[in-house]
Order: sequence, then structure tokens, then C-alpha cells
Amino acid sequence: MKRMLCLTVILLLLCSYAIADPIGFGYVNNTDVALRRGIGGKVLVRLPQNTGVWVKESKTDSQGTLWYHINAGANVEYTNVDFDGWMKAEFIDAGDALWHDIVSISASRTGLIALRKDGTTLTVGRLIVSRDGTRWVPPTQEFSYAQVSQVVADNSNGYAVLTQDGRFTYSIGNPSAENLRLIGGSETLFGITRGGELLSLLQRIPMSWIHPASGLNAEGLSHITKMAGSYSRLLLLSVEGQVYTVFLQKDLDDAPEPAWETWNHVKDISGGWIRLYPGRHDSAAYVAVRDDGTVLAAPLALNDLIGNWTGMKQIELNVYFILGLKEDGTAVSVSRVSEAPDVSAWKDVVAIGCGSDYCVGLKKDGTLVFAGEHVFMGEGHNRK
Repeated sequence: MKRMLCLTVILLLLCSYAIADPIGFGYVNNTDVALRRGIGGKVLVRLPQNTGVWVKESKTDSQGTLWYHINAGANVEYTNVDFDGWMKAEFIDAGDALWHDIVSISASRTGLIALRKDGTTLTVGRLIVSRDGTRWVPPTQEFSYAQVSQVVADNSNGYAVLTQDGRFTYSIGNPSAENLRLIGGSETLFGITRGGELLSLLQRIPMSWIHPASGLNAEGLSHITKMAGSYSRLLLLSVEGQVYTVFLQKDLDDAPEPAWETWNHVKDISGGWIRLYPGRHDSAAYVAVRDDGTVLAAPLALNDLIGNWTGMKQIELNVYFILGLKEDGTAVSVSRVSEAPDVSAWKDVVAIGCGSDYCVGLKKDGTLVFAGEHVFMGEGHNRK
């Protein structure tokens, strides 16, 4: 009898296993689905179709049914409520079943947008309602793969799409532009036209050049391949690997200006806000990867964190942590004020992105890997 009891316990343990790494963002695929306190337990709430969820782990019960442990932000009359519980996996689209055939990703504090091979987009983020009552309308199906060149998630709760013919579409309100070649930024979005003009796309922001002081002419701007920055500085990376800098407004920390002329032989840049010390305000910060795989950082305090990184391919700066992609397809993360998401198991990654407390990696096979934990409040109705 005792032996039989032991075998039963072992079988139950084998049937109730967990996947340690989070499956990441997903969506409820049926209406009026029960979220339960535990596997098969008391109903907490019923989530509507397309509610965006963060899938933390999976387990199978003694009957062999697969369950997901999720966070969900359900928006009822624009009032956000955070739920944590269990739901049968059959009611959720997530993981490789959802994030597949991806060719490009962009993440921000408030959202993630992915571009698939067939030109369709997947987005997850807050339910956006602008001051004038305009709701987020996702990029339309007319954007085929051949027409879309770039997708961007910015920190103003929005998503942007740039088509091959230069059309810019934004998710909040109706900002649009024509004849663009490149878009980028974090706190707000900027564009470079095919005619070589630098534009502030979402609001009029006075711009003046820091390096070079004389600015870049149309020919110089035609060499820019990426833009990043914070509320106070915009960084532009040229095909030759030189970083140029635009002044937007005074830095809150009044920090010394980095020697931007030494930011050369660079292959990737990132910028935004970062929490340097517990309990302190966020500071504007900038990071870059050089051709030899070493990194540059401003302010200098960031060198304590990433100054010894080598073999790097891409770098992403976040308020609470910094994420780095290495040439061998693995990743590293570090933070000064909190526990950074664990990306030690990542491999075969070709691009990265990060939000407030999660990060995402695009793999060679077009699927995504996730680390950290996050719930974007609001219904995930913005799925296409």
C-alpha cells in the first residue's frame, strides 16, 4: 500500500511539471474564459476575447490538461485591474503558436510590435485612448511584406510603421508623413526624408546640433542608418559608424556633454532613461556598441555596469536594466537598482528589445524568447 502511494505521488509530480522560462505575451482566444486562482480552483474573473496576457509558466494537471499561469490586465470601462491566476492553455494563443515567422521587433516601456514575413503585425500593449478620444487602430492589412520596411514601438504608448514607399503611420490619432526613408527614437519619433531632411514626427521640437556643430546636410543625413535618444538628446548613427548628436532640450541632471566626436566605429546605439541609484530620479543615458564588440556609455556611471562587456552585437537601454546581445547569439543583462531579467539560457538570438521589466529576443528561426515579467494593462484588442 505504501509503495503504491509512493508511485502515485511520483506520477502526479511527473504530470505536474513547470516550464521555468516565461512563454511571454499572449492573447485570450475565446470569450468569457475563466481565470482561476489555482489549477481547477475558484474563478477569479472571466476575461474577454483578445485580452493581452503575460504567460509566466505552464503546468499539466493529473488529467494531462495543460494550464498557463498568467498575469492579465483587464480593462473594463477604461479602469485597469491586474489579475494573476491560471487558465487552460487551450484558451490562450502564446509562444511559438503566436510569435512565429518574425523578421523584426521593437519594444518600449508600454508595448511590443513584431513584423512577420507576410507583412502582418502583432502588437501587445495598453489600451490607448488619446485625449481626443481616438483609439489605437493597428496597421492595416494592405501593408504587405514588400511594402513594410520598419516597425517602431515608442515610449509614448504608440506604434509606428514605415512602408517601402515612405509612408509613415502612427497608432495614436492620425499623425502621418510621406516620402520618409527612416524613423526612430524612444521618447518621441523622428524621421529622415528621402530628400535628406530631419523631422520631428509627433510634435514640434526645436532642434540644434551638438556634433557636428554645423549640422549635417542632406548628403550627410542620407548616410544615417539608425536614430535613438532621450528627451534631451537625439543620436544618429551613420553607415560609416560615426555618432552625431542633436540637442532637444536641457538635461535634467545637467551632466557634462560626452565627447561625441570619439563615438566612432560604432555599429549600434540606444538611448532613453535609466535609474542609476535607488530612490533617485531617472537620468538620460546613451549606450553604443563599437565594431570591435566593446561598448561606450554616458553618463560615465554606466561604465561600472557595462564597461567590461566584449563580443557585443546589439545593446538596448531600459529604465531599470541594460540588455546586450553578443555576436554568438547569447545575451547578457545587468541593473544597478533591481534584478535584471535572466537571459542566461538564450541562444541563437539575432535581435533584442526591452520594456520596463521584460525583454524579448528574436531567434534565427523567426520565433521569440522572453524574460522577466510584465502585464500591459488593457485589452489586447490590437492584434492583427
